[in-house]
Order: sequence, then C-alpha cells, then structure tokens
Amino acid sequence: MPSPVEIFNNDFDQSANGFYLKILILIDPSNLNNINPLFVDAGNSDYHLQAGSPCIEAGNNAAPSIPTTDKDGNPRIVNTLVDIGAYEDQLSANSYLQFSAASYTVNETSVTVTITVTRTGGSSGAVSADYATSDDTATAGSDYTAASGTRNWADGDATDKTFMVDIINDDQVEGDETLILSLGNVTGGAGLGTHRSAILTITDNDTLKNDLIVDFGAGGISAYLNNNTWTNVHTISAETLVTGNLDGNGQDDIIIDFGATYGIWVRMNNSTWVQLHTISPESVVTGDIDGNGRDDVIIDFGASYGIWVWMNNSTWVQLHTILPESMVTGDLDGNGLDEVIIDFGANYGIWIRMNNSTWVQLHTISPESMVTGDLDGNGLDDVLIDFGASDGIWVWMNNNSWVKLHSLSPDSMVTGDLDGNGQDEVVIDFGAPYGFWIRMNNSNWVPFINSANLMVTGDLDSNAQAGLVANFITCTFLIFFLLSQVKNLPAHINPYHWAHHLTEFPHRVIEPPFEQLTILNHFHEYSDFRPDKNVQKYVLVAQVECRGQYH
Repeated sequence: MPSPVEIFNNDFDQSANGFYLKILILIDPSNLNNINPLFVDAGNSDYHLQAGSPCIEAGNNAAPSIPTTDKDGNPRIVNTLVDIGAYEDQLSANSYLQFSAASYTVNETSVTVTITVTRTGGSSGAVSADYATSDDTATAGSDYTAASGTRNWADGDATDKTFMVDIINDDQVEGDETLILSLGNVTGGAGLGTHRSAILTITDNDTLKNDLIVDFGAGGISAYLNNNTWTNVHTISAETLVTGNLDGNGQDDIIIDFGATYGIWVRMNNSTWVQLHTISPESVVTGDIDGNGRDDVIIDFGASYGIWVWMNNSTWVQLHTILPESMVTGDLDGNGLDEVIIDFGANYGIWIRMNNSTWVQLHTISPESMVTGDLDGNGLDDVLIDFGASDGIWVWMNNNSWVKLHSLSPDSMVTGDLDGNGQDEVVIDFGAPYGFWIRMNNSNWVPFINSANLMVTGDLDSNAQAGLVANFITCTFLIFFLLSQVKNLPAHINPYHWAHHLTEFPHRVIEPPFEQLTILNHFHEYSDFRPDKNVQKYVLVAQVECRGQYH
C-alpha cells in the first residue's frame, strides 16, 4: 500500500476537476474547504491576497519544506502563522517598496529611461529590494540593454531611488514593444507594494524608407539596399518589373519578364531564381486578392490566353478571357483583399474584380493609365485614372466618389508614402515642359524634375523598407530623387541646379559598378571615378551621389 500523503496549507475548491488516486490522504486542519480566498484579481492571474482574506494567518508552520520567501521574494512568515497561497501578505511590513507607476513609456530615440522606486508606509529600519528587467515583446540586446541590481534605503530614509534602462535605437519598423520591470528579494522587514512589477513601452520611431532597383538597359538590373549597398540582380534588362510577397514571409520578391527568349522569372527572397512561366506576358501586376498574406501574380498573356492569376505561389487560375489594356490592384474597400482594376478597352471600359468574387463596372471610358494609392490615409486605396487630354486625371476616392486631380494628361504616374505619415503621395510626370510634380498629402503640389519609364515599390530585404523599382530614361531622376532626401544639405548647394546640369549626361554615367562611390556626410570629389571619361563631368556625378544622411 502506498505511503499516506499529508496535505498542508491549501484552500480546496470542491468543484475543480482532477485525477483521483487510491492513496491515503491526511488532511491537516490548516486546510480550508471551498472558501473564497479573496485574490486581488484571479481573472488576470494576480493571486495576491486581499485584506481580510481567510488565507491570511491560516497556515501551519509545521508543514514540511516551507520556503523562507514567497513567490515575490518577500519573507514567507510575516506575523505568527504562514499564509495559505503563493504570496505572503505583507501588512505588518515596516514599509512598502514599489515602482512609482504601473507603466512607463520611452521613445526609441532616447538613450536611457529613468525608473523610480518608492518607499511608502514608513521609514524605520534599513531595507532593500532587487530590480530586474525581462523580455516581453522587446528583446534585450536588440531593443534595450538588460538591467538588474539592488536599491537600498537607510533607517529613516524614504526618498525615491532610481535606476536606468538603456534603449537601443535600431532602424527596423517593428511597432511599439514592451519589457517587464520587476522588484523582489526585499530585506529589512519591508514588503512589496501594488506596483511590484511594471511595463516599459518603447515607442517605435522608424518609418518606411526606400530601397532602389534600377534597370539600366544594357547594363542590367541592380538593387540599392538600405540606402548604402548596391548589388547586382541580373545582367539582362527586363521587359517588366513588379514586386510582391509571394510566400508571405514579409520579404518582397521580384517578378521579372525577361522577354520572349526567357519568359517570366521570380527572384525569391532576394536569393533564388525560380521560373514562373515560359511565355512573355503583355503585362503583370501583383496583389493579395484572397487576403491570406501572400501576394498573387495577375498576368495578361495576350489575346490567345487572356488573364491568369498565380494564386498563393502554387496554382494557376484564369481570371478573364478578354485581353486588357491595363491592370492595377488595390484594397478599395479596406477589408484586406486586394481588388483588381482592369481596363478592358474602348468596348468595355473599366471593371473591378471585387474581393475575388464579383465584377463591378467602374467607368465606361477606357483610360490612358491607372494607379492606386491611399491618398487620404484612411486604409482604403483610391484609384487614380488618366482619362487622356480631354478629361485629365480623376481619382475614385474611397470607392464611392469621383474627384478631379488635374486637367493635364500625364506621361506617367506612381504613388508612395514619401514622408512616412500614412498618406500616399502621387508622383506625376507631366512631360515637357512641365516635368515631374508631387501631390503631397493630397493637398499641395511640389515641383520635381524630368522623366522615367516605369516605377514600382517593394520590400526586397525584409527590413520593412519599401523599395522603388525604376526603369529610367536618364539618370537625372534617380539622382534628384536621392538628393531630395538629404539632411543638412549645405546652403550653397542647390539640388535643382545639380539636377539641371546633369540632364546632358546619358544614364551610363552612373551605371554599375557603384562600389567606387562612398556615402558621405559631405560632398566630395572622385577624380578617378571613371578615368576613361571626362573627369570633370564625373566629379559632378560623384558630388550628387555622395548624399549624406537619409530619412
């Protein structure tokens, strides 16, 4: 027969389920039978005892292996008898040590944050408490520096004590993160107060920034990552470039049409080439049309095949048999599923594939071009449409109303949140003699410069920095785009002046290799940048390319 089991210092809940064994159980009189223990907040796992709890001073000190401290590190027996439960009531303590608040907040840009520990309820006797940090969603070593130590109060001392937590400012867009502050192992007869633990929130200061991919024609395709490193993507120039997160891992892939000879290939996770199809398409767009976190690839294979979708990076699904003039995607109703907006030409006009289930006509006129972007930052993508010289640019706002943006018909348009405030800007090339203009925050027109063939965006290296993918006529727009982001630009340097003088140079002036250029905080000359060319011209390019600190 098994040895009997003796149970001490419990409050039994007779309604609880469990396993029952045929073992002799000796119930010590210290146990309570189905009595409300009066926890502070059992629903939120706070099992400290309220004042007046029947578990206070109700245990048996003769129970075997009673620890010297409770779960908080406070003395296990404060008065005469041990309390029932994980936490000993500290009402008889000479004072209480606790954080000054239940929560603290610090911006990621701060070097340190000061945490205050208070002593209340008395000052007799010398007391101390240990403090420590621990991870919650923030990680020690990458978001903050772990801290631990002891704070001491002398007899008669009730002044606040502090300690510092160092904050690490990274460049990742990761949202606000939290860590836990804890007190324990009190000495000198003190107890822990209500704020024996606290939450420190580190608010994120990072916003989306630009990576850059450039198709230099005969020079091939190169990517400029994190505003500091050029890497070769491919030596062959592309017919079409688009990006999308096909496998849902948070890193955008590049879908490239290399033309009739090679077909469509995908640069997966910026590391591996995978052939998607042997046929060179008429056009390609991406969007998460089923809302599962993976971008789908919508491809127009021409009159012979129609429109097909590469769904979830696994399955081909036909979307329509009619050859489109153009296609774009965007979440027009804000439900997480991208819609496909298709111009079917003069006979049919513009139609929307809503939520991958229903066709809705948007307009009877076939446009010159279309792009999408959230111009007012409300979470619903808007559709910007160039209806040609007679009608200009109109916006289908919030999937419910038409708003005229401009009377001129542009050469090209692209959208992107250039200032990181959640509202997409519209970059428009109006062609000669007007050039590039930016519609900032759907309110102000800002002049830009010169022209480009193709612009798209994507996060290539999974660092939460959206990338600009561009196929440029000349290098001028590339240079000016980067220069426009320079901080602390010297007063005597005029970016428009530099861009103006660079218009005479062909795009090969700054084609790869770019390793010969170093990103500096000031302008610098490179007399040996391209020794086979005119040195003075390349000094100008080097000066513009050395663009200092970036947003």
